[in-house]
Amino acid sequence: MRPRHPLLLAVLALPATAVITFRALAGSVAETVRDPATRGIGIVAIGIIFVATLFFHFVEGWGLLDALYYSVISLATVGYGDFVPTTALGKIGAIVMVAFGVGIIAVFFAGIASRASERAAQRAAAVRERIEERAGRVAQEAVSTDPGAGAEAGIAGVGGAAEVERQASEP
Repeated sequence: MRPRHPLLLAVLALPATAVITFRALAGSVAETVRDPATRGIGIVAIGIIFVATLFFHFVEGWGLLDALYYSVISLATVGYGDFVPTTALGKIGAIVMVAFGVGIIAVFFAGIASRASERAAQRAAAVRERIEERAGRVAQEAVSTDPGAGAEAGIAGVGGAAEVERQASEP
């Protein structure tokens, strides 16, 4: 069954797009963690979240989930304000956590973004290479089946479709 409305098609394609995007992001995170140059910063980032979670759990008396939530939201610089340290020690801890943690988290996520960008460029280059290869094969097939189309097919085979159109329109 073919969707009749473009919006319906977009809604139906959204889950597949989300899965592909998630797989690409997961691959970038995995590469970032595997790379010795960025593995250390990832371990430090996770360590900061872990220590901050325990700190707020014991100092502020929050549950572990609430303390983890506060730590992640604060380090992500979102800060909804639904959890706020009330003790002096908790406020000092929040200042220290944000002062050190935001930069480290930013560097870690920049590494992930860099990997994702590299992977996207590699995929685009591979697709471009396959397209050029197929265009070359089509040009060769055109030459072998219709010798008169050889020049036009050869030009199209190397990406000169506009040139072929220009030559065809000349008298």
